[in-house]
Amino acid sequence: MATTGKENVVLAFGSNLGDGKKNIESAMAALEENGIAIVSRSSFYKTSPIGNPNQPDFINAAALAATELPSRSLMKLCKKIEASMGREIDAPRWSARPIDIDILLYGNHTIDTPDLIVPHPRMGERMFALAPAAEAAPHFMMPGGVTLIDFFNSRLERIDFSKQTVEKLPC
Repeated sequence: MATTGKENVVLAFGSNLGDGKKNIESAMAALEENGIAIVSRSSFYKTSPIGNPNQPDFINAAALAATELPSRSLMKLCKKIEASMGREIDAPRWSARPIDIDILLYGNHTIDTPDLIVPHPRMGERMFALAPAAEAAPHFMMPGGVTLIDFFNSRLERIDFSKQTVEKLPC
């Protein structure tokens, strides 16, 4: 876990343009180059797109990371990395993208600002984010005192798997 002065965070990664695995690896490397320590990471998952099914499947992953950056600075860094990797900032919400980086959890903090909400408001509905996050950081304590793996298990019965497929890829 994080050392003094650092905050543990859970980040979700997704890509459905180009080589998804390579894009996610590049995004994690860019975070590390900017002082974000990747503590643990999930396997890769192949998932169906939500919102606009007429696009390629996604490759998803998650990481437990440690940072000294405040939450908004971390978000700005993630957006900068996305843009540097070719993500179109003004693209429609459900469009294909080379990389997407979301802050799912920032310590045990609850953040509600116009541009950042943590815990991620739809994390519990999105198995493509929740399954990798629970793998990368199962014992992460969420706001409210529940571990990420317990939250994951509590959501399994509520998620409509007919609308989203999630396949863990072999190493």
